[in-house]
Amino acid sequence: RNLPTIGAWCFLDRFGPADTRMRVEPHPHIGLQTVTWPLVGEIRHRDSLGSDADLRRGQLNLMTAGNGISHSEYSIGEDPIPLDALQFWVVLPESARHGVAGFERHTALPGVTLPAVDGADAAATVVLGEFAGATSPATVHTPIVGAEIVVPAGTTVHLPLRADWEHGIMLVEGAATVAEHPLALNDTLYLGDSRESVEVSSAEGALLFLLGGEPFEDEIVMW
Repeated sequence: RNLPTIGAWCFLDRFGPADTRMRVEPHPHIGLQTVTWPLVGEIRHRDSLGSDADLRRGQLNLMTAGNGISHSEYSIGEDPIPLDALQFWVVLPESARHGVAGFERHTALPGVTLPAVDGADAAATVVLGEFAGATSPATVHTPIVGAEIVVPAGTTVHLPLRADWEHGIMLVEGAATVAEHPLALNDTLYLGDSRESVEVSSAEGALLFLLGGEPFEDEIVMW
């Protein structure tokens, strides 16, 4: 709680894994973007702009609240289904937080191969911002990165970072050691700034999510 942001990322929620019937009824947001990244199952997004979009693995829902939006999120169907997803919030800077609301759905995101030091090469999907020379098509308002990293079993890899940005890495599945720190499932390791790379290794394979960006200096209030 003493770390309110990593770059402009200000909130991370994992809902799942579970067999569940999800019904998040309409509710409002201001001053931020919601980034929904499904792992298992399908989610239906509807909002006050008239958007109605289904979302599944490998696709991105990005909702920009600006000066105000309301939305709902339902699992598909009336019965419980396997469901697991990450949802992040990105705080908007003063120049954008009073702007008009918007919604984007991206079904094709850039991928990057990360050469391994040992083992098979790792792979990254650039969900938001830029990473390793690739840029997501999703709209951003601050220098930022959000990337899913797949590390095969028996691999050691150096993830390239921007030294002027701060970063954190979350372990989503499997097991991994990051910067010599073993991570437990759902741990997020804060890396700070001034790093040009970080070493990641996994004996059994791992799915990680990299967060980072230019440090967000403004004070934020979340409620």
